[in-house]
Amino acid sequence: AGKPFEVTVTAVDRDGNLTPNYGQEKNPESIVLSHQLVQPSGGQAGTLSGSLVNQHAGTFTGTFSWSEVGILSLTANVADGSYLGAGDISAVLPRVGRFTPAEFALSGIDGGAFADACSAGFTYIGQTFGYQTPPSLSITAQNAFGDTTQNYEGAFAFLTKAGVSVAPVTADHTQLGTDSLPLTITQTVDSSGRVITPSSAGTFEFTFGDDRYEFDKTDQALVDPFNADIQLRVTSVSDGDVSSHFTSGNTLEPVSTQLVYGRAFAKSAHGSELQDLSLPVILQRYDAAIGDFIRHSADSCTPVPAEMLTHLDGSLDAAALSGAFSSVAPGEFRLTLSAPGAGQTGS
Repeated sequence: AGKPFEVTVTAVDRDGNLTPNYGQEKNPESIVLSHQLVQPSGGQAGTLSGSLVNQHAGTFTGTFSWSEVGILSLTANVADGSYLGAGDISAVLPRVGRFTPAEFALSGIDGGAFADACSAGFTYIGQTFGYQTPPSLSITAQNAFGDTTQNYEGAFAFLTKAGVSVAPVTADHTQLGTDSLPLTITQTVDSSGRVITPSSAGTFEFTFGDDRYEFDKTDQALVDPFNADIQLRVTSVSDGDVSSHFTSGNTLEPVSTQLVYGRAFAKSAHGSELQDLSLPVILQRYDAAIGDFIRHSADSCTPVPAEMLTHLDGSLDAAALSGAFSSVAPGEFRLTLSAPGAGQTGS
């Protein structure tokens, strides 16, 4: 749509033979071209631009463009409506096209927002998180002049969610690790959950699926709390007829969640195997200023599983040992170990 195409109209007699005198009259006759929309039914007729020029011997050519998507018909007529007073002459080319968009454009970019894994407003490094509000953007089919092709809908719209390509996320955009390299991220893309729906004639709304992210918990990720800077880039849009590639205006930046490098630290305690034993468990986060871990008092939501009871030694029998966690204060739990019984000693 909007791109040039060539049209040739030839003046011929009843038998189809060229009539080279057409256009050589004292007042030279010429030919005009008009169009009508064939499909889609009820669509926009659009604008046909261009004109025919007498080349030689009854042959007229011209460069034309049509502003819309679909199929049209072309009709050639005597320019003044009557050839030497004998009436009009017309010829119809009943189907021209299918015309397609020249390109796709992106707009209405909404980065959405990440959900905090903890309601207190943070996510631990190594913890999976997703979107609170999924990112979305508008995709518009356009002609070569940058105008929306309004007929690009229904049976004449071939864009699907699979035609939208998004670059994979492998690292944070700004946060560096202790090795001065960007912190790495594991991304799980929910391609099937993506949605593309028409929002108006020629324009579609594309919404991301339930993608999941996890900052890799490596030694290099031992840094102060930071706000995640994850950028999603739509690299191309293709419908099988036309492909548009993007290098700017194609980035979605979800509202961040704070990332924290944390750990659970269990203090030691000892007692008789005939009595219950209570162990304090402290949730901590890394503080680069002191180069050590401190109590993470903001954590009031992380569950500590009883499955942490591992690495037994001595004469302890795992089957005889059980425990339960109870929350004491933000960032602190208490693990109560049931008395394992006589002879069940160890750590």
